Amino acid sequence: RIEQREDRGQQNMDTYLVDLDIKGRINDDFTIIGSIDLGESENLDNDTLAARNNRFDLSLAYRPVLSDRLNLISKYSWVDYKQPDNQLGDIGFERHKGHVLATDVLYDLSTQWRLGAKLAARYGEEKMPELPWAKTARWLGATRLGYRFNADATLFVEYRMLKDLQADDQQEGSVIELVRRFEKIEVGIGFNHAGFSDDLGIMDYTEQRGYLRITGVLQ
Repeated sequence: RIEQREDRGQQNMDTYLVDLDIKGRINDDFTIIGSIDLGESENLDNDTLAARNNRFDLSLAYRPVLSDRLNLISKYSWVDYKQPDNQLGDIGFERHKGHVLATDVLYDLSTQWRLGAKLAARYGEEKMPELPWAKTARWLGATRLGYRFNADATLFVEYRMLKDLQADDQQEGSVIELVRRFEKIEVGIGFNHAGFSDDLGIMDYTEQRGYLRITGVLQ
């Protein structure tokens, strides 16, 4: 999907959007998934970048046919984000960009109990208003335990921890989520008590709230 929008009025803006997805099966056990989301807004009045939201994801999923208890997904992400003019995020960043590596593993201990873990690292740069770019490094660790009520419904309890290596700061907390799987989608309803996302491509530390999640199911 490719879009272009031209706004003419009090402000003259051009906006470009690109959204591409790809999925391929290497063999019965391995699947590769990729996505590119590019978005930029240019202020024509002063010839400056008004906003940017660029992201590239490349994932490798391992689901062995002979051992369907194991699910493993590794993902690389590149992000480059600029807050819209005259707006600042909840943590005050004007811009941020970086590289993220993450691995998720989920193992079925039995027909009812599931055990999972996630490890992720982000290295990049961030910019606050009126300040120069600063290098940053963060890592995240999480463990989750799931109880399956039936083939389509599972309750997960997760503990996650986020470490900022530059600031020597640490946050931690729990997440509880009830997941219901339908034919081609998965719906999760939960509460994030940790206050941050487990996706290090998202710089938001204000997620201490309930949420609704809808995702596609990898077949």
